[in-house]
Amino acid sequence: GGFEAWQEVVATHCLGSDLTERLVVGGTPGVVVCAGAADRVRVKFDRRCDGSVACVNVLPDQIVAQLPKSFGVSVGQLVAASRDLYVGDNMICAFGTRGRGKGL
Repeated sequence: GGFEAWQEVVATHCLGSDLTERLVVGGTPGVVVCAGAADRVRVKFDRRCDGSVACVNVLPDQIVAQLPKSFGVSVGQLVAASRDLYVGDNMICAFGTRGRGKGL
């Protein structure tokens, strides 16, 4: 993991308890509180689907670090290409193509 207390993170996908109840929607931001039980990280997410304000113990691969504010975009934020994007002579993304910010 390598996560630290007070680090801003984002859920990589929808998280649930025992695969029956959705607790957190993928892309929801949160803050690492501390190491959780065993190999888990305790996170206080901004919103939970069940309305609870309790922290969630997650596996390190269920969260990613939020991008630095200097990037001007957050993980999970809707974005659009401001111009055609090329790698060499190959256009890989057309102007206006929408997507979501992803972690590094």
